[in-house]
Amino acid sequence: TLPALVLVKLTEFSIGLDKFYLPLLNIGINLACMLVIILVTWKMSIDRRTLGVMLVSSMILNNLITLPFVLTVLGGQAFTEVIIFDIGNALMTIILTYVLAFQFGPETTSFRKVLINMLKLPQFGHLFWRCI
Repeated sequence: TLPALVLVKLTEFSIGLDKFYLPLLNIGINLACMLVIILVTWKMSIDRRTLGVMLVSSMILNNLITLPFVLTVLGGQAFTEVIIFDIGNALMTIILTYVLAFQFGPETTSFRKVLINMLKLPQFGHLFWRCI
C-alpha cells in the first residue's frame, strides 16, 4: 500500500525545480557514509567480499520506514520532498550497488561487462524511460 500512497501524494503537490538538490543531497550523504567505511577499514585486514557488503550497507538509507510519520506529522508537502530525496537513494541502489557487487564479488569482471549488464537491468531501463 505504500507505493500507492506515494503515487497518490506525488500527484497532489507541485514539484518545482527548486527541489532538484534533494536527490543530490541524498547521494552526497550516501557517498559520505561510504567514505567513512573506507577510512575506518583502511588498515584492517578485511576480505573483499566483507568490505563490499559493508560499503553497500553503509550507503543504503531506508527512508520508507519514515514516510507514514512524515505524512502524518509534517503533511503532504514534506512527504513529497522526502520522496524526491529518496530518488537519490534509488539511483545509488540501482547503479552503485550493482557495480560494487561486481567489484567486490568473487569473480573479477571488466568495467565494460559491468556496464553492459547494468544497462540490461529492468530497473535501470524503467528509470531511464521515466526520465525521458
